[in-house]
Amino acid sequence: MTEETQSSLRHHLAAIGRDILVLGSLCAMLGGIIIAVSRPYWEPFAKMPENVATIQRQILEIQRQIAANIRPEIVDFRTAIAVEDQVTQGGTLTVLYHLRRNASCGTAVEPIFLDVDVNVPFYGSEVPAQRAPVTDEFINFPVTVAIPRNMPPGRYVYTPRITPEQCGVYGEMRVMPTTVFEVVARST
Repeated sequence: MTEETQSSLRHHLAAIGRDILVLGSLCAMLGGIIIAVSRPYWEPFAKMPENVATIQRQILEIQRQIAANIRPEIVDFRTAIAVEDQVTQGGTLTVLYHLRRNASCGTAVEPIFLDVDVNVPFYGSEVPAQRAPVTDEFINFPVTVAIPRNMPPGRYVYTPRITPEQCGVYGEMRVMPTTVFEVVARST
């Protein structure tokens, strides 16, 4: 091969390399433009696995919350009003409930008084509850609650725990808190 042929061959190879680089750059630029322009059309499909995983997590959380709330309760409460604003240690408190009774079973009630200023519970002695009939609609139902003699003075809500006795699907439940009332020291 002559030197002129070798020089021509190198010139042609350099031209081919240059053309390949120009075409490659042109293809990359066109590909980038096509991807940018078509992004609104393909991006939702690209994010689909992530979105499906998020939706599955949300569905599981909703199912867990529903399962926790589906448990039937022996009594459904709408309101709980402490009729007296102030009671003395060892006295009584009248609570007016707006409730619907779902089963007529024997129940035990554990009185729990929550001090609203320091968020500390005070527990009373467990007592049997009145055996009440089933109601179809919500009714007003007054309950007299004994205030323990050793209960410290302060502002409280009454939120007892009810435990049905041999009542099928109905289990222990916490009653909604009453409105705030004050316990004052008894005069001696």
